Amino acid sequence: MKQKNQLALQQQYPDLYNRLQQELSDSIALRVEKTKNGMDTVVALHNGQEMYVHSRYQPEHEAEQWVHLLPQEVEVLVIIGMGLGYSLSWLARRYSNQTIIIIEPDMAMFRKATECRDLSVYLQNERFVFLVGQESYVTAHILAEYMIQNKLTFSQLCIASPPVYQRLYPDIVGELQARIADKLAELQVQEATYAYFARTWLVTTIKNAGYLSQHPSAHLIKEKLKGLPVIIAAAGPSLTKNIHLLKQAEDKALIIGVGSAINILEKHQIRPHIIMALDSAESEKNVFVNFSDTSPLLVYTHSLHPDAVAGYSGQKAWVKLKEDSIIGYICSRLNMDYLEIVDGPSVANVAFDFAIRGLRASAVLLVGQDLAYTDNRYHAAGAVHDSSAHALREEQLKGYTLTRDIYGAPVYTSRAFIAMKNFFEIYMKYEKPNIPVYNCTEGGIPLTGIPNIPLAQALEQFGMQSYPIREWIHKAVSGWDECDAVPLHSLWEELQREADILVSLSARRIRELQRLLPVSPDFSAGFARVAALTEEIDKNELYHNMIVPHVQWMVEASTRNVHHTTAHIIDEQEKKKLFVIELLRQYEEIHEYIILLQRALEENAYGTE
Repeated sequence: MKQKNQLALQQQYPDLYNRLQQELSDSIALRVEKTKNGMDTVVALHNGQEMYVHSRYQPEHEAEQWVHLLPQEVEVLVIIGMGLGYSLSWLARRYSNQTIIIIEPDMAMFRKATECRDLSVYLQNERFVFLVGQESYVTAHILAEYMIQNKLTFSQLCIASPPVYQRLYPDIVGELQARIADKLAELQVQEATYAYFARTWLVTTIKNAGYLSQHPSAHLIKEKLKGLPVIIAAAGPSLTKNIHLLKQAEDKALIIGVGSAINILEKHQIRPHIIMALDSAESEKNVFVNFSDTSPLLVYTHSLHPDAVAGYSGQKAWVKLKEDSIIGYICSRLNMDYLEIVDGPSVANVAFDFAIRGLRASAVLLVGQDLAYTDNRYHAAGAVHDSSAHALREEQLKGYTLTRDIYGAPVYTSRAFIAMKNFFEIYMKYEKPNIPVYNCTEGGIPLTGIPNIPLAQALEQFGMQSYPIREWIHKAVSGWDECDAVPLHSLWEELQREADILVSLSARRIRELQRLLPVSPDFSAGFARVAALTEEIDKNELYHNMIVPHVQWMVEASTRNVHHTTAHIIDEQEKKKLFVIELLRQYEEIHEYIILLQRALEENAYGTE
């Protein structure tokens, strides 16, 4: 039995198998006993008292009763706590087509289950997913990623936990439920944000791509700056506590100012070496309108508001975000090198990866990274936003989450801040940077995996040597010969011609689909023509690299909508009609994106060189 489970784990969950061999300590004392009917149960010692995880008489019957109390109309079932696994067979029967995600917070409990019962059939079943012994924020992240990759909807997700787990592991279960809820809320916000900004990002990226022949990639500076300690200054309210210390660090550490922090730093006569920006919103342009210092290097992504790029008169360099397929595709056609960094919910998150992987910093110190409304404030005094330094009233804080700061005091935070916090914690967990990383904010909410120390202590530890950092950056960027840059004009003309072809194919597809309404006897033949055009469009490189990343969220939402709308309709003609209507809406929206791309490329073709 145990051997069968180990073999299944080796094949399906090799990482979990390895952890099972290494992690031998029990989180709580566990003992296996025989029940009255000869089956196994587990006795757990909890707060000095023994507690049975399963019935002492009929554990299988108990599991059956509990499973039948769960709602059946769900697409994804998340179970926190499996004990010895008696519920698995009943879950498999009751939810014969659904995805079942089993979260077992206690590695010791899972080990007992593999020793007592044959779980191999469930470990090998693709409908079952096992997440065992992970920190709550990691579990929430893995769960979210799994659902995204498998195009599963969050609207019909059910999270349940056996009552005994709520008594045995109340803190763990509560934390898991909260983390999962936060992650799901974060993804819903991301989907809504993408729906709102996707068109803007498409046009903005194409427009900023016109600067590829004018500004170098930031990979030019990485060797010059390799191995320096880096301070990332954000605009959180606690920045006022230690901003004065940054003045003495100007030649001892590379200072990166992000977001509205650059205005605050300037008001305190602190000149960061690099300022980073990526936001396409109009407010980001205002940050630069109110920023007069031209000594920092602006490192930007192509999602930045074009007026912010054009309006800054200091030196500039760009980085490619990992998810930016448009810039990746253009650079591949131009055979251009670039520095790629991961995307994140905030520019501070992006700067974090830029410092660690891009510049290979010797240490990273975070300041102004409250990720909370410390003293009921948005930002430290001096941010570009007029209301940012004003304390929020109680009624304004409704809808925010009350948590604890690094000192244990109550503080409000938001879903957006939690998403940024999750990024830092997941990054530390999986990237495992082999350098000191400290949170020197001296306020705000804690970041798991990043110790808190005062900035003064950190500067004493890492920032004693002086470096000509500003000179190094200037020489590296000035050494890039703009005359050697690949001319873009011919590429824009090529891409424009390819976009014209794509527009024609897309318009034909819509016309063919419109002919299928009302549903007629030759539906199959008509739909075959639509499918052929769709296949031709999908194979188009321009479509694959420049359109698909911006419409994927909409396509997946549309597909889910079709499934929900037609799932209970018996009449085939009605099903076909609803299917065509939804598909037509999807293809018309995709066509709008293709037209946007065509126009943006046309503007670049007439506006470059």
